[in-house]
Amino acid sequence: MLGTDYYRAERYMDALEILGEAMDQADQTGNELAYMRAILTIGNTYTIFDDYDQALHYYELCLRKAAALKNDSIASKVKANMLLCYAMLGKEQEAEACYRSIGTLRMGNVDQNRFYTYVNQAFLAKARKYYKGAIYFHTQAMKYAANHNMNGRYVAAEMGQIGTAYEESGDLKAAEEWYLRCKAYAERGHFVGPLTSACERLAALYRKEGKADLSVRYNKQFVQLSDSFFQQREFNSKRSLISSYEDRLSDRRLSLLKGQNTALLWVVVTIATLLLLLAVLLIYIYRVNRRLGNTQRLLLQ
Repeated sequence: MLGTDYYRAERYMDALEILGEAMDQADQTGNELAYMRAILTIGNTYTIFDDYDQALHYYELCLRKAAALKNDSIASKVKANMLLCYAMLGKEQEAEACYRSIGTLRMGNVDQNRFYTYVNQAFLAKARKYYKGAIYFHTQAMKYAANHNMNGRYVAAEMGQIGTAYEESGDLKAAEEWYLRCKAYAERGHFVGPLTSACERLAALYRKEGKADLSVRYNKQFVQLSDSFFQQREFNSKRSLISSYEDRLSDRRLSLLKGQNTALLWVVVTIATLLLLLAVLLIYIYRVNRRLGNTQRLLLQ
């Protein structure tokens, strides 16, 4: 799918435009697998932009469809991403319930299964505000991704998560160290997403510590990267486009439901009419038989 290719290439604006159209076409043609993949990637894109509530909306749609089709692979991916959203939103109970529902991961290959097992444990620990656990499991995920030649974006993202866990635990020195490591690694690998996040976190961290010069320097880098990477204004227009596609999809399903209800109503009316005719016929037969019986009795007298 072209939209998924754009997403992997970090061309998120192009991805959203294509994915909205793909979602609409897949729904029209009844291609449920393509529909699931489109809304899953839309959810992933909203997660990239920290819009976790909207991401959860699409993940829930995708999860219901995956459950209906008994697609364990997509269901595993969706639940792992939902756990991330709940952890980021600080929804501990929802994160706990999501983690319990995940069970055995079936993401397509052993490496991804193992990696996301660590990541899921890390985000559950984060939701519980057990930062030592979050740091431990994010570190294990980072090492696993590096040792098994997984995409470097996984490694960079875990470095950033380790820094965030240290920052939230109050260890700002360790947080700074991991953000800088993430930035350097992302620069070498040209991983724009983790690089942008690292600069943002460093700017906020130095602002918190009162280091104005460093905060300004990293905030400037963040703004430059964000303008080219996130394209916030264009993102808002793409959000509107996705919403219009979803409204169109809802209207189509509503029209279909109304059509089905109308057809069902005609079926009920037809059955009721036939039952009425049958009742009239039975009454007529009963009266004819009674008259016939009376006539026979008269003839016998």
